[in-house]
Amino acid sequence: GLVRFIGEITGKKGIHYGIELDVKKGANDGSLGKTYYFKTSTKQGLFVKSSQILKTNTKSNPHAPRVTVGDTVYVKKFQCNGVVRYIGEPEFKAAVRARTQSSTAAATTPAATTVFHSERIWYGIELEHAKGKNNGSVDGRAYFECQMRHGTFVRALQIETLGTTPTTTTTTTTAVIDA
Repeated sequence: GLVRFIGEITGKKGIHYGIELDVKKGANDGSLGKTYYFKTSTKQGLFVKSSQILKTNTKSNPHAPRVTVGDTVYVKKFQCNGVVRYIGEPEFKAAVRARTQSSTAAATTPAATTVFHSERIWYGIELEHAKGKNNGSVDGRAYFECQMRHGTFVRALQIETLGTTPTTTTTTTTAVIDA
């Protein structure tokens, strides 16, 4: 399957990975309760802990930063360090993408409106300094928690990795899970 979300889930402890399975043998559609963490077809979504991921394959996206939730990164836009708290496609960005695609669909070919997974991925960062726009929540949806103005969402090109390379990587990774 394809890792589509990495982060905290309301009511559950620890970091979870939202997997879009290749076949309909999952438990959900990327949502738990009324909250969507990612979107996929019915029974094609599954949430797991990192210990349940047996193997990863990052060949499909060699240019994505090799970071996971909890890693410290340098955020170029704000010229300060921060901690990755969320990786995925937040609802407020997905809604903008959907409006943009539908407004241009009539004027373009289907191939031109295809969005690659890496272009959908945003990193929720808790900044060291109050240079952000939020507290990890946007439009009433909490993606992570931090102090007001310490939260921001950026794309991969806006962060630089610091320190060692983690073994578990970003949401554009494919994974083999132990269900």
